[in-house]
Amino acid sequence: MLKKFLDPSQLNAPIPGMSLVAQPKNGPWESPPEINTVEEASMYYADMLLDPESQDNILLALEMKGSIEVIAEVITVSSTMNGIHTLDIAFLVNPVVREMLRYIGDISDIEYIDSYDDVQKEDKLPYRIAKKIIEDVVEKDETPTADTAIRSGLMAKIEGRNVPQ
Repeated sequence: MLKKFLDPSQLNAPIPGMSLVAQPKNGPWESPPEINTVEEASMYYADMLLDPESQDNILLALEMKGSIEVIAEVITVSSTMNGIHTLDIAFLVNPVVREMLRYIGDISDIEYIDSYDDVQKEDKLPYRIAKKIIEDVVEKDETPTADTAIRSGLMAKIEGRNVPQ
């Protein structure tokens, strides 16, 4: 018979609905933001992104084919979650952060991806070109019949040669 013992640490789980009765203004996003204008946010990101330690992390992300668009969004939204600025400031300052990330990539001679949408558009073959290629292949394709089929392979009978038996 298998006995199941209850681990005391399992009893320390949060009570359902506990988050609904937590103290208000407990999270950083529930307090007034530290930065209120786009200009202040631009200066904040300029200082943050031009810091050598931050640049190392950014360059690592760019070398690993991280998109400028995604990196900028992660940076701005995480600052919103940390109470630095509001979400509307994050949307407004996002193009400035993207331009700074491009600048960092350019001065470091790193090939970067601006947006994954651009990469997907480059990988797609336009319909007209694909249709023309298919038509060319179908026109040139002469399906071999049983009379004209080339015999090959290990068990193929070779005609016109004296094969020792």
